[in-house]
Amino acid sequence: MIVWNAISGQKVAAFEWKNTAKDGPKSIKFNDDEKYCARQIGKNIIEIYDAHNLSEPKFSIKSKLPPLPKVNGEV
Repeated sequence: MIVWNAISGQKVAAFEWKNTAKDGPKSIKFNDDEKYCARQIGKNIIEIYDAHNLSEPKFSIKSKLPPLPKVNGEV
């Protein structure tokens, strides 16, 4: 996935994801004023970026909860 600056047309960042292409656009979100960006990199890890510097995350959030149990093959 490539993030572009809509005003300048410059490439801001490029990310690789391991899930299907359909999941890619859903894995990155900006807040309303586009100051921060959150990127889900796994089932239980989210990286938070300053939207003006997508080269490295400011911090990561990792869930310590166990996975949801499956009932009849579904979560």
